[in-house]
Amino acid sequence: MWIKYGQNYGDPDWDWEPSSCAEGRKAQSAFADALITVGATAVHATHIRDLRGRIDALREGVGLAAFAWTDPEIIYGVTPVKAAHVTELRTALNAAYVAAGRAVPVYTDSAIVAGVTPIKAVHMTELRTAVVAAEK
Repeated sequence: MWIKYGQNYGDPDWDWEPSSCAEGRKAQSAFADALITVGATAVHATHIRDLRGRIDALREGVGLAAFAWTDPEIIYGVTPVKAAHVTELRTALNAAYVAAGRAVPVYTDSAIVAGVTPIKAVHMTELRTAVVAAEK
């Protein structure tokens, strides 16, 4: 998107400058725990909370209601990260993608089974990548 700037509104000699934001959307801030390193970072409540907030914002932007999350309040150091949390993040984000007319993301471990599939940093990284892509 390009915006026109200057002092005299309506002046045909104004310069045009590129905008730093996409039309109708404001830039998102960084994730609270910005660096997730596969094989080194433990997945925790902060990752889930950050993603939930941004996914709900995306859902709102395409006319969907906020998702009805299991464990609506996740507390760092108290609430353990569950397979259901990751599955819900994917489900909620996929619905936003579909509502926006976009192809849904592809995920590592397409089915996360409680007690069988360990929650991995790559799961969070893929969700973050898909959220950032949808915010553009």
